[in-house]
Amino acid sequence: GDIAKTALVCLLCAYVLFPAGAGEPACAGLLTPYFAGSRLVSGARLSAGSAAGYWLSLAPSAGILRFAWAGLGCTAGHNLPIWHRFKGGKGVATTCALLFLISPLWGTCAMLIGLAAVKIKKSLALGGILIPAAFLPFAALFFGAEITGVTVILTLFMIWRHYKSLRAELKR
Repeated sequence: GDIAKTALVCLLCAYVLFPAGAGEPACAGLLTPYFAGSRLVSGARLSAGSAAGYWLSLAPSAGILRFAWAGLGCTAGHNLPIWHRFKGGKGVATTCALLFLISPLWGTCAMLIGLAAVKIKKSLALGGILIPAAFLPFAALFFGAEITGVTVILTLFMIWRHYKSLRAELKR
């Protein structure tokens, strides 16, 4: 449910609430491979190369920023829901879904690093913190300052939400 919620929010934000402007491709992000090579609403054509660029994170686009901000809001809402007096979940699933939407390749790499930490250290909290932290270098190298900033905020969210659990797990 958390993964579907994040994907839905990101898609609505990127394609319905804040659609592409005149100077950018009409479809940038998750749906790029579906529209690759077809004529889009804005008249731009996307090639198979741009679709592969998205999946391999070689050609990030402005549409990815919409995913990043929408996903950050989704994670914040998951962690701090008003209707539960700001006591929500830890946000691991929403963060993982967002990182995958930003970059399927590097998001999967970050999740595998977090999984390895869970398997080796037997610490779910450490894995939750390491997932966005492992994505940080990829964000800085491939996506620029804004997505790196969103990733830093996600990492701080994870540290804040998992701090007590991590201390307890590492004392054992």
